[in-house]
Amino acid sequence: MLLVGMAAGALWVMVPAVLRTFYKVDEVITTLMFNYVALWLLDYLVRGPLTDPASPGVEQSQAFSAASKLPVIIPGTKISLGVLIVLVAVVLIYMLLWRTVRGYEFRAMGINPEASRYGGISLITNTLAPLLLSGAMAGLAGIVELAGVHGRLVGGFSPNYGYTAIAVALLARLNPIGVLASALLFSTLLVGGDAMQYDLRVPTYLSMMIMAAIVILMVCGEALRVRLDKNA
Repeated sequence: MLLVGMAAGALWVMVPAVLRTFYKVDEVITTLMFNYVALWLLDYLVRGPLTDPASPGVEQSQAFSAASKLPVIIPGTKISLGVLIVLVAVVLIYMLLWRTVRGYEFRAMGINPEASRYGGISLITNTLAPLLLSGAMAGLAGIVELAGVHGRLVGGFSPNYGYTAIAVALLARLNPIGVLASALLFSTLLVGGDAMQYDLRVPTYLSMMIMAAIVILMVCGEALRVRLDKNA
């Protein structure tokens, strides 16, 4: 089930990956547009072909079988085996990027495609492969969320996780290990914001403003660092 989720994620990003690799179309724009396609496709599925007959009008599929659900590892919580799967994925991605020749080529291509091409690094392979791998990781995240938390396909199960992930990656400076700390910070702000709105009537937008401020400061700091390096 996990492998099928990863394959579906890689297949979904195939069009943006091909457009980026062969036609230099910005993958940020195409993947963001594909997000809307995915959201409306999911909405159609949970309202139509995959809807639960026992719950008409509810945007959800039938419950997964017991064998298809990730077991809870801490009783009384929603913390499932998916947490361990994520930790393993982080370690494997880190090893790939920082301990292998292929990972070095991926990073070099991201920093300077033209210099990498002149250095003999394959432009097609090292552009297409990282994008497909990213899609696979997104597919893995989706199936872990559904099988570990909801136990069924649910409409709108991802409240802008993909967009938040961009901020998480920026704060982590694109380091897989740093993503763990960054994701913990942002998830604390999101969950804490909901709790504050429920208990103290503090608008949840406050936590969103804090996250936006973090991203703005991060981008400004990076721009300042680049300028200082050029003037050094």
